[in-house]
Amino acid sequence: MKNIFAITLFCLLAIGRLYSQTGCCPYINGITIIPKSPTTNDTIKIVTTTTTPNLGIKISYTHSQQSDTFNLVGCFWEGMFTQLKTFLDTTNIGLLTAGNYYVNYIAYSSISSTSSSVIDTNSMTTSFVVTATSGLENLNDNHFSIYPNPFSMQTVLQTEKSFHNATLTVDNYFGQTVKEIKNISDQTVTLQRDNLPEGLYFVRLTENNKIIATKKIVIMD
Repeated sequence: MKNIFAITLFCLLAIGRLYSQTGCCPYINGITIIPKSPTTNDTIKIVTTTTTPNLGIKISYTHSQQSDTFNLVGCFWEGMFTQLKTFLDTTNIGLLTAGNYYVNYIAYSSISSTSSSVIDTNSMTTSFVVTATSGLENLNDNHFSIYPNPFSMQTVLQTEKSFHNATLTVDNYFGQTVKEIKNISDQTVTLQRDNLPEGLYFVRLTENNKIIATKKIVIMD
């Protein structure tokens, strides 16, 4: 009885490995942008769905941004048993200015369950458009300026109209709020870098719980 069980287990493992080596793995089921039709007011997320053929394991999942392109990279161990397993991964992008954006997703299959030792790969690309909300684009372009940008220590935000009890919020590209200036009742605001690391950020100006304008800023060392 034990011999029969051992032979059966060996056959299952062998079939599992053969299946994973002859198919293109991992399988990328799709890339979803949330919300489907984002505007400059929306916090944007990118969701990928990846399937391994043999009850696999996710080893790593990273993302980076180069200008208008987001690069996502996942690495998965395929597993040993012939059973599908699906991984859902969400990348929080945050606010984006109006324009066209592109997403490249590469999924690697690893022979190791603990480190990346690539034996196969799959990829998928998509694009999406961020549109400006009504009345926001004019303010961004003509009435709301930031100088200098990029900057290393501080920058000045200037508007053509005075605000009353407005709030300036700074988000990183993960959509996390890292700085906030409240009770703005003037046309000029000085934004200090303080301890913010180098990188891309998104400035949002709100008044009476309404987003008035958004801008990209870049901090450089």
